[in-house]
Formats: sequence, structure tokens, C-alpha cells
Amino acid sequence: MDKNTFWGNELSEKIGQAEACFHELQTQPLSTEISKVMLEKLESFIKKTEEAQFQIAFVGTIKAGKSTLINALLQGQYASTNVAPETAVLTKFGDSKCNYFSLEVEYYSYTEWRHIWDQIMGAASSKDESIRDRVRPFIEEYNKLGAQKVKEQCLGRPKERKLFKSVDELASAIAEYTSAASRIHYYVKEVYVGIKDHVLPEKIVLCDTPGLDDVLEYRSNVTKRYIDSASAVVVCVESSFLGGEQLHTIQSVFSRNRFHPERVYVVGTKIDKLTDPQTDWKIQKETWVQYLQGKACFGSRALANDNIVGVSAWIEQILYNIDQVDSKSRDYFSLCAFASSYSLDTDTIRTPETYTLLRRSAAVTTLMNILKERIFAAYRQSMIEDLLEEYDLLQAEVSLQMKTIIGEKEMLIGSLSADKEKLEKKLENTQEKIENIEERWEEFEELYDELCHNKKVTSENIKHKIDNLIQ
Repeated sequence: MDKNTFWGNELSEKIGQAEACFHELQTQPLSTEISKVMLEKLESFIKKTEEAQFQIAFVGTIKAGKSTLINALLQGQYASTNVAPETAVLTKFGDSKCNYFSLEVEYYSYTEWRHIWDQIMGAASSKDESIRDRVRPFIEEYNKLGAQKVKEQCLGRPKERKLFKSVDELASAIAEYTSAASRIHYYVKEVYVGIKDHVLPEKIVLCDTPGLDDVLEYRSNVTKRYIDSASAVVVCVESSFLGGEQLHTIQSVFSRNRFHPERVYVVGTKIDKLTDPQTDWKIQKETWVQYLQGKACFGSRALANDNIVGVSAWIEQILYNIDQVDSKSRDYFSLCAFASSYSLDTDTIRTPETYTLLRRSAAVTTLMNILKERIFAAYRQSMIEDLLEEYDLLQAEVSLQMKTIIGEKEMLIGSLSADKEKLEKKLENTQEKIENIEERWEEFEELYDELCHNKKVTSENIKHKIDNLIQ
């Protein structure tokens, strides 16, 4: 999708004008006149239009199925889904914008890591035994993995980008940098996974986050900050149970989105594990709606009902790879059990009709359609309106600054003109004085000649008289 199609003609035209203006203001002689702040504002506006992303933050309690759901939405095996809790690093999944899979890794600086380590050591030496118990597994695992050995080669390292030809190579690299079982992950701040032939709409980014209840405050704080900036938040809770821990996680998300509860989606995961998924999930959902319809969460029963969705990401993954599933495998039997709970004929699982019904029952595509229709269509329009408003303000600022510069130039020209008039007046006066001096000099020369003549005549007369006397 090109820029005009994505942003619309009006905003695209103004983006082009902003780019042209930015270029012109950087050229001589304007570059020395325009303020640095003005140029930074223009550059920031242009970057926003280039780098805009609609980001969905996936949060949840330990092993709630966040990574499996992300894989299902992406139609691939990217995020690690091992039995042990995995995601320890903020991991974003988006378009690679090239013909390869890509991985961008950002590391902590020495200063950031020192702050994190001081926090860990502070917790380890706390007088509160419960705090010491929470951080002890982290320190034990850190030492067991020998993470200290790779510290110097990771901290302060520039952001790096790697390219891969296959999904398997990419998945292996993702695990190396983000898995809690990897010693490198301690020093990784953020990872961006670029997917070739991205199946999601342009600019949509899914983000797998560390748990809000992570034993380390710095990791849970990363998730909290990310929730604040996300376009939507998907809270994953296992569908079979909604207890105190799960409610606390959900309420933490709503407390950070109190003005936009419509951007929060509570997803009941693993509905395939329910005894009777079709009936049991209806009962569970009604209970969840009762709990979450209050002011502290969705604020209305209607919104709670619309934004609570039950899914089976695992079944969706099996269906996506149905052609490669062995009829005697565990996955196939799980698929048959799921089909039976919806009264679907297991002998027709591979037919288009049953396949479509199963995908609808797994509801992953339903969730994605909900996000696209309710969040991204509205959010893009909201962003367009915000950017148009920002452009108008920038245009007014540039116009005011240019008027100021022109006014200063006109004052300078006026001052120079006034100075020129004064100089010309002085020159006229000087010229008059010179002319007066010249006239007087001529008079002086005439007087001098007359004096010289009279002197000569007088001298001759005196001489004549003396000659007469001598005779």
C-alpha cells in the first residue's frame, strides 16, 4: 500500500509539502535564519508519518498462551512456546519490508544495566524475605547460565540487524535473544522481528511482553510503559479460570487505559482444553462479563460482552498446517475432539466446509477482524486527524517565523536606506563646502594676482622716481 492510499490524499499532500519545506529551510541562506527547534519539529512530523505503527500489546499471566496466540495470528512458528515461561524481552513482530526475515536487536547501555543490577541486588538484600524469595530464582538462573561471561560483549553494543532465509533460522535467533533460557537475553532491551510476506495489514505490529507480574520490577515496568503507548491491549487469560491473579493483571491494564477501555480486549485462551468448549465457554464468558462490566474495567455490559473473546490458538495453528498433519498424530486427535465438541463430523475435517467452521470456532481470525474493524480503522483515522492538526500548527509556526525574518530584513533594508540618505546629505553638504572653497580660492587667486600686479607697478614707479632724483 503506497503512502497516498494509506494516509489519504489530503494528508499525503501535506506530508509532501512538509518534506519540501524541510528541504528548503535547510538550504542557504535560510539555514542560518530558521530556528533549530522549527527544523526539529518538521523532521519529527515527517518521521511520524514514515514510522507510524499500530501496535497491539499482548500481556497476561505466566503461560496464559500469549506467544501461541501471536504465532496463530502471524500464521507461523516465531515466538517460543516451550513449557517453561519464555518471553523475558519486549519482542515486536511486524513487516520485514524486504525479501528476507529479519531481526533487529537493541541492547542495554552500561548505565541502564547498572541501574537494573542495583535494583536486583537491592531486592536480594531486602529485609523482607518474600522480596528475597522472588528475586532468588533470577540470580540462581543468571549464575547457572553463565550470563556474566557475555556481559561485556553485549552491553553498550550498537543496534544490529540480521537477515534470515527461513522461518526456522529466524525462530532459533528469536529464542537466543528473547528466551529466559538464554544467557544473552539479560542484556537485550528490545527485539523487532521482521516477517517476510507479512500476513497482517500494513503497519500492524504485535508485541509479546514480559509479564506484568514478573519477579523483576524493571521487566514488568517495560510492559507497563508499553501498554501506555499501544494502540490496543490484548490481555490473555486461560479460559478455564478467572482468579485473583488474573483479575489483578486485567485491572492493572485498565488502570493504564482508564480513558480508553474500548482498546482493551480480554481473551480467554485455550478453549480447546475445556470439557465442552462450545457450552463451557459461554458459561465462562458470562461470568467474566459480570466481573468486568464495572467502572474499574469496561464500564458497561455491552462493551464487556463485545471485547471478551474466547480463542484456541493451538487449534488455529493445527488448521493452518492441516495438510502436513498426520492422521495418527496427537494434534489430529486434538483437532477431532475439538470438532466433536461443536458437533462437526470428524471424517470431514479436511473438507473446506468443516475447515471453515473449525477456524470460526477457534476464533483467532474473529479476534483479528475485530481488532482491524474496531481499532485500526478508527485509530488510523484518529492519527490522520492528529497529523493534520499538527501540520496546521507547524504551517502557522513556519509562516510566523518567516514573517519575522522578512520583517527583520525589511527593517535592515529600511535602516540602510535611511543611512544612505544621511550619507548622501553629508556628501551634498561636503560638495557645497568644496564648491565654496573653490570659489573662494578663485577669488583669492584673483586678489593675489592683483596684489602682485600692484606690487610690480608700485615697485616700477618707485624705481622711476629714484632714477629721476639721481639725475
